[in-house]
Amino acid sequence: MGISALGIDFGTSNTLIAGWDENSQQVSLIKIPDYCRLFSQNGEQIPLIPSLIHYSPEGHLWIGNQILQQGLGDSRRTMRWMKQYILSRSPIRIRLDERETTPSKAAQDFLTTIFTMLREEQAISPARVAFSAPVESFEFYTNWLNTLAESNHLPKISLIDEPVAAAIGYGIQVKPGTILFVFDFGGGTMNAAMVIVGEESPTDKNKPLCRVLGKAGKNIGGMRIDQWLYQEVLSRFSLTDDHPLVRQASTQILSACEGVKQVLSHDPQASTGDIRLRDDKLINLTLNRDEFENILERNHLFHEVSDLFRHVLNQAYERGYSQDQISSVLMIGGSSLIPAVQQHVKNFFESTPVQVRRPLDAVARGAALFASGMDILDYVRHDYAIRYVEPHSRRYAFQKIVSSGTSYPTPQPISHLTIKASYEGQQKLGLAIFEIRNSRESGFSQENLELIFDPQGSARIIQLPSQQIEERTYFFVNEHCPTFLIADPPAEPSIPRFEISFFIDSQKRLTITARDLQTGIIILENQPVIRLS
Repeated sequence: MGISALGIDFGTSNTLIAGWDENSQQVSLIKIPDYCRLFSQNGEQIPLIPSLIHYSPEGHLWIGNQILQQGLGDSRRTMRWMKQYILSRSPIRIRLDERETTPSKAAQDFLTTIFTMLREEQAISPARVAFSAPVESFEFYTNWLNTLAESNHLPKISLIDEPVAAAIGYGIQVKPGTILFVFDFGGGTMNAAMVIVGEESPTDKNKPLCRVLGKAGKNIGGMRIDQWLYQEVLSRFSLTDDHPLVRQASTQILSACEGVKQVLSHDPQASTGDIRLRDDKLINLTLNRDEFENILERNHLFHEVSDLFRHVLNQAYERGYSQDQISSVLMIGGSSLIPAVQQHVKNFFESTPVQVRRPLDAVARGAALFASGMDILDYVRHDYAIRYVEPHSRRYAFQKIVSSGTSYPTPQPISHLTIKASYEGQQKLGLAIFEIRNSRESGFSQENLELIFDPQGSARIIQLPSQQIEERTYFFVNEHCPTFLIADPPAEPSIPRFEISFFIDSQKRLTITARDLQTGIIILENQPVIRLS
């Protein structure tokens, strides 16, 4: 049978693919030679696909390492950081000749090209596919992945939280009931989870089980560090990001900053090298590790890491587990290779062993194991609420229907609601359901500053408008189908018409049972409305 399930770690910086082989009952990493570059990890060569796509003037698409080999990484026709821009719902567009493209479209082209190569060149047609996703990702990211899967004729996909995937993909030998803490510090986000591994599944004793005790995430990753270094370069040379000469060299400066960050992960000093602006002015930033750590400290990185850890530990404590029960801390993600970050994690957990053995491939491996049939006992990450108009102020208000931390499935209703018509003779009624982001996920106030690429491909640092910040906090989940209750006969505004009971099923979907109070008829029963994060 060969590879029957795929695990895909589509990352902000790199993408990895792992396959579950039904014959050998093993997970292996899948290499696409043209697209991959090999990265050494504890003596093993890991095939990474740089998450880059280049649109050539002739209409060709170049993917991953093809772009780096041709020296096109700094080109304005190269799209990077696609995943993070999708997650943040960034409105940026890049102009390509007579048309524009978006991070969403570029990521779709990127992954579609990879799926085509797997299918046509390696004859891989999996029965099951699992994507890893950041803990704080919203419903719209799930919807985007489902649309992508449908357009590529993939089987129905499933999602697994990145740190949870890492826990089961790390490959360490554990006793049943072992508690692990995972810190995933990648290109776009940082995520953490505390899990129990090695237990038997309650539904199938032949399946392993992973139980989630706590999880949290923040929109802080390696690209944010690149942004700080970019700002440091501009500050030291008294430049601004909107200066014409800076805009022309912005992608080169940004790539050099990323290189400095990577070199400082293993060398005591790094330099951007000489970057020549059009007026023959040379800029060159050299940093040692102490200076680099000061930049991280000045931007409150270590405070944010500690805050993330405490948030996860508090969730686990509410479920009856404490920090001293953790047997190992597992670090993953490219940004976890920064020595100062590793030292901070070791200081925080004191005597608990910290491992950085599989920082690059644990998530993809875990996603493949999950796709092969591993059970996970999880809970809902975000709050969900109904938006309504407050009658006195005539302003929008929210009534919570699902609390973060709710385990599923729920045999009993988790909340009830009564609905009235808003005008005389109304026949179609519904609910505006919003997913609410925890304010702790955004990180510090510099979340309101974002490094983007303008339509000409120049890097810019912008202040996010208040409306966009609000849209990233409150996401209208069922915007395209808010009305799903039919009143027959039509409803009257002063009389309660429908009684709604909310449940969560085993597939993490919010379902409703609706009873018509006028006729006494149940018009909907356990009807799925949205998929929860």
